[in-house]
Amino acid sequence: MLSKKFGLSMIVLGIMSSSAFADSIVEGRTLNVAVSPASPPMLFKSADGKLQGIDLELFSSYCQSRHCKLNITEYAWDGMLGAVASGQADVAFSGISITDKRKKVID
Repeated sequence: MLSKKFGLSMIVLGIMSSSAFADSIVEGRTLNVAVSPASPPMLFKSADGKLQGIDLELFSSYCQSRHCKLNITEYAWDGMLGAVASGQADVAFSGISITDKRKKVID
């Protein structure tokens, strides 16, 4: 399961790292991010309440390389994709996998 989630994260980052996407969409922006920190090791809260995990490390590194910032908002698991669909968030991450149903709602 972990390698499947890690693979998905790498695919997403690969797509996002194309220079056309980064230059036109992300460069210098603040990205509004929806998360649900309930899927360790992908994303969870440490004992002191801080977010941490593989997804956060990947997206933080990506944003650092693109000079953008993350504005992270926590949602219930079932609210993350709705936040993206409604425009409240630009992206969601927390060990999310692609399904046919999700493809119909989120591109």
